[in-house]
Amino acid sequence: MARNVGAGSTQGPTDEGTLASGEFPILIAGKSSATAGATKAVPTVNPDGSFNSTLIAQAVTWTDRSSTITAGGTSQQLMAANTSRKELFIQNSGAAALWINFGAGAAVQSQPSIKLEVSAAYLEEASIITTQAIQIIGPTTGQAFTAKEAT
Repeated sequence: MARNVGAGSTQGPTDEGTLASGEFPILIAGKSSATAGATKAVPTVNPDGSFNSTLIAQAVTWTDRSSTITAGGTSQQLMAANTSRKELFIQNSGAAALWINFGAGAAVQSQPSIKLEVSAAYLEEASIITTQAIQIIGPTTGQAFTAKEAT
């Protein structure tokens, strides 16, 4: 199960580890490792009834959605709904926590939105990807974030 990892740890198959200087935690939905890439999981059922997933590379086009918070404390749209979306990446490059939410509803600085601590990132790829609009909120006007969308 993916989780938003905090400073000092890294997301991986065991959810254990330590970040080196200059690294940042990544939350990945739908994968058990912290490697980002445009892949598609193809399930294979073995004769004994067990199964594997084979990752197959996909050709994608990345669109930069990076920006800043336009009005501190006010939800804004980060990405429009997109049924062609294959992958998305959002990183908090500001100095305070950011919150993201999916769908038409506003992001709020609490549950049910997803909190991204400073330098943390959120990634969805291949097997689990939302096609809904994505909203973002932060406490400070001008707070920067990096965002990419693959189609």
